[in-house]
Amino acid sequence: MLHPFVVLKPEYTNWLATVKVTPTRQKEVVETAARLITYKPHYAEVSAKTGIPIVWLATVGEREDGANIFHSYFGNGDPLTHPTRDVPRGRGPFPNFIAGLYDSLSVDKIDQIKDWSWERNIYEWIVWNGAGYDEHGEPSPYVVGGTNLQRKGKYTADGHYDATSWDTQLGCLPVALEMVKQDPSLQFDTMPVPMAGPLPSVGPPPVGLGGGDLSTTAIQTALNKLVSAGIQVDGNYGRQTRRAVMEFQRKNGLDDDGLVGPLTEAKLKEQLA
Repeated sequence: MLHPFVVLKPEYTNWLATVKVTPTRQKEVVETAARLITYKPHYAEVSAKTGIPIVWLATVGEREDGANIFHSYFGNGDPLTHPTRDVPRGRGPFPNFIAGLYDSLSVDKIDQIKDWSWERNIYEWIVWNGAGYDEHGEPSPYVVGGTNLQRKGKYTADGHYDATSWDTQLGCLPVALEMVKQDPSLQFDTMPVPMAGPLPSVGPPPVGLGGGDLSTTAIQTALNKLVSAGIQVDGNYGRQTRRAVMEFQRKNGLDDDGLVGPLTEAKLKEQLA
């Protein structure tokens, strides 16, 4: 289940206070950050107009398609010259990378986020890749790969989690922090002050904020039936699931925040009855 940002923010503050690059990966982090800094011109216009930090954009692009991202649709890596075949399907074609990037961010409403703190970066990295790691009690390697926070466990294929596998890619967080270290102009927020005392448990959020009691697989199954979402039922609450939740919410006159809170959950159950 995807909890809302306000519930998970304290956990991410703790990550930021304790994260350290694994010594054997330090050289790779430094070199990757330096290379991504040279990509600033590809992202500068979009960042200036939307407020999305360059470090968020650049690290997602690196995880998704490396340097080839500038010849691809940012949302799925499909060629820009034809309508996209992968989710989100039917987007484009686009005249250039920037046009496709604007579209991709709009589809997932990333361009509507205004509070780009470091914690928000982490939250949106996780949702972009999928929040399934939370179900297994570990930080997403998409974010923390190459740091002391990484644990064994990886989605080796859609819907298949292997508790013994290790994600060898660098996570977005250590690279983004190193980018800001090398180029302070990329800084977009002050580093948070760590919380005193134990972190609050991630339990049910306040009413109306999302995070109802339906499991992710139950939500995905319901959305496939009710809005023909075409989601693989894998228990990994990511962009496609959030996008389908938004569609369902819009069709039913609900706030399209992409979170299954009490009102959305009740409407899902009502229509499945």
